[in-house]
Amino acid sequence: MFNLHLGLKAAERYRHLQDIILPRVCAVSSPVLLGGDFNARPESSEIGLVKNCLQDSFRANSGECIHTFPSDQPCARIDYIFLSNRWELNDYKVIPDTQASDHLPLVCEVTIQP
Repeated sequence: MFNLHLGLKAAERYRHLQDIILPRVCAVSSPVLLGGDFNARPESSEIGLVKNCLQDSFRANSGECIHTFPSDQPCARIDYIFLSNRWELNDYKVIPDTQASDHLPLVCEVTIQP
């Protein structure tokens, strides 16, 4: 399991993912989860880079809420849980109506594939 919090500049996020994070994460042969605050929208090149080696758990969204930031009036999806193909994705939800953080929490239900 890997957790991250990327910066606010797109070029910096891309370099960190391309040069530091993804080479290590995608080389792991065990089931991998990569989650956190990517500070990037789904259509960004940084998220595209991650999707080249990991699946976006959002595709199993069963909740009504899709945005994670800011928590008081969510209008952007910048938080993610990505999975290697060793996981079966069962469910995903953004938990609405909490002020525990400035981001809304994500929940992902998975099963390890043999």
